[in-house]
Amino acid sequence: MKILVTGASGFVGNNICKYFSKLTDYEVIGISRSGNHKLKDIKYIEADISNSENIELLHNNIDSVDIIV
Repeated sequence: MKILVTGASGFVGNNICKYFSKLTDYEVIGISRSGNHKLKDIKYIEADISNSENIELLHNNIDSVDIIV
């Protein structure tokens, strides 16, 4: 199952990424505006989801997602 976490470099998003990355059934993709990525084993994408060009970039780089947080 794929989970997409917005705000992945922030306090809440980072902890959500940590939690789901420990579970074997989840592939975690983190999105954040900053390049401050703290965790290994997580695919990070630096993007601002309030920018329509970045939304198109995400759409082109991610096949499908089961959960968005």
